Amino acid sequence: MNDTSYYNGIVFQGYVLGVPTEVLSGGQYDKLMRKLGKSGNAVGFAVSVDALGSFAKEASNADA
Repeated sequence: MNDTSYYNGIVFQGYVLGVPTEVLSGGQYDKLMRKLGKSGNAVGFAVSVDALGSFAKEASNADA
């Protein structure tokens, strides 16, 4: 699981069938904003382009 020291509220991960690891991760980062001295709220996510790229490469080699 990701570092929970700055998450609060929702935390999520996304998966694609056939990819053995998560391709999307993120959540609510209000704690991180406080650590950075900001008063705002934040929600964000990251997409693992490497995981999706290797999946797409394998899929293009498929017969069907």
